[in-house]
Amino acid sequence: MIIISEKKHISTIISSINKVYNRAKINGKLSVKDIYYLHVIYKLLTNDLFDLTLDENNVLVTTYNRLAYLSKDICPPIILKTYQTTPKITFEQAGVKDCNNYNSFKKIFYWQEEFNKTQLDILGSLDFNYLDNKPSDSYENFEIGKDINLNDIGYLSFFLLGSLESESYIIKDALNNDVTHAFTSFYNNTLKGYLFISNNKYTHSLINLKIIKQTQQLNIFNNVFNNIFM
Repeated sequence: MIIISEKKHISTIISSINKVYNRAKINGKLSVKDIYYLHVIYKLLTNDLFDLTLDENNVLVTTYNRLAYLSKDICPPIILKTYQTTPKITFEQAGVKDCNNYNSFKKIFYWQEEFNKTQLDILGSLDFNYLDNKPSDSYENFEIGKDINLNDIGYLSFFLLGSLESESYIIKDALNNDVTHAFTSFYNNTLKGYLFISNNKYTHSLINLKIIKQTQQLNIFNNVFNNIFM
């Protein structure tokens, strides 16, 4: 009666463990409870000692599928790649967005808060779960210039995941003006990154901002200087 294959289950467990382990390296929290529950359900379904009725089997399968697709800790069983561990044994690794590519931690989250949210509210809320549904883009795209749609009236925030406390960043507008002074920055030692919060609330608009590592700016200046005077 079971419709969950062993190959898909094992690949889901492996990818999910990899996901929560890599995430734990950022937030210091290892969350494997949902993975454990998923495996328990699978063992109940596959254990020959249990004589499940059709209804019991369907309940377990439904629970398994819901947990697999709704849990933030589990990679849904979508087959992407086949890996071979020995000449005879193969397994397939499941993965979707944010699962197999979880090693790429360096990215910039950006969002606008609601009107009634204060800067202290943002500081107090910042953790991995809070960032989970926030849009993000690469450092490289922000260096070029990122278009951001603002659909509310509230503070604009950026979190530079993977940035170091020893590093320095500047923010520029579409006219290449340095607007870093319009933001207050905080370094979060738990998540390992800089948080920038605007000093004033932004209204409905489309803006373009650049976030650039300051050493890169110095390199650009040095190159221009050398081309002109050397």
